[in-house]
Amino acid sequence: MISVPAQAEYQFDFEHWYGQSFDTDDGRFGSCIASLHNPNDQLLLIKLDRDFDLSIGVSDDDWNAKLGDTVPVDAWLDHSLFYSGPVVAISKNVYYMQLTQT
Repeated sequence: MISVPAQAEYQFDFEHWYGQSFDTDDGRFGSCIASLHNPNDQLLLIKLDRDFDLSIGVSDDDWNAKLGDTVPVDAWLDHSLFYSGPVVAISKNVYYMQLTQT
């Protein structure tokens, strides 16, 4: 699940992207998140954690999903399918998928 620790250790802005990294309580790298708003004002979140697990979330203020709802998706990268499966509603306006597992 995409969750954000309390303190950002490093932040960046690049063109339309915004990102930040987070340390664990013991001061080691915990995760980094990059985000981008698309022209429809949906927010894309990409998270990579210390175990190299990759997660993607998409948020839209107009959605009204029920917690736990799933939607089938195919995700493509450079014209290649890299994920086919469900995304899960983790709030009324956020869907999430974990692309790798430890």
